[in-house]
Order: sequence, then C-alpha cells, then structure tokens
Amino acid sequence: MIVELDAAVVVQFLQSGVEDTHPCTTLVMDCLSLIREGWVSGIRHIFREGNRCADFLANFAQACPLGVTILRDPPPDIGPLLDADKIGLAIRRA
Repeated sequence: MIVELDAAVVVQFLQSGVEDTHPCTTLVMDCLSLIREGWVSGIRHIFREGNRCADFLANFAQACPLGVTILRDPPPDIGPLLDADKIGLAIRRA
C-alpha cells in the first residue's frame, strides 16, 4: 500500500521519526510499526486536491459521532467526486 497524505509534517514524521517527547510519539510509533511489518511500501505528500474523495471523507468524519462509523454505501455527495476520479479529471490547485 502506498500512503498519500496532505499533511507534509506527518509525512516527515513517518519518514524521519519524531523525538520521544513529541505529543504524537505513540501514534507515530504505531504507524512506523505497520510500515516495518510491510503493510506500507511508500509514503508521499499529495495536495488535498489530488485526492478529493479522501478529503471529502475526512471532512465527513468530522461531522460523525465519536467512535467507529461504518458506511454501507458511499455518502451521496461523494458521487460526483468518485465519477471525476474515475475518468481522471484533474483539478487545478488555486
């Protein structure tokens, strides 16, 4: 799996590690453990316009109650984004 993130600082953490005193140390170490186990073959930065579906779902998650949300079907508003992604429609970064 190749992980693409729009947070450049997180990409840096996953590529270089973090200080033991950093507040995100435990989370970063958990992610690095998955990487070492071979689950991830690459980590790279991508602007959010490069994956509008992931950006949509991240924003969608902010409106969900805390805990796990299981979506049996895609949210209706993501349909046009999926269609654009399917045909390779590029979005120009403003």
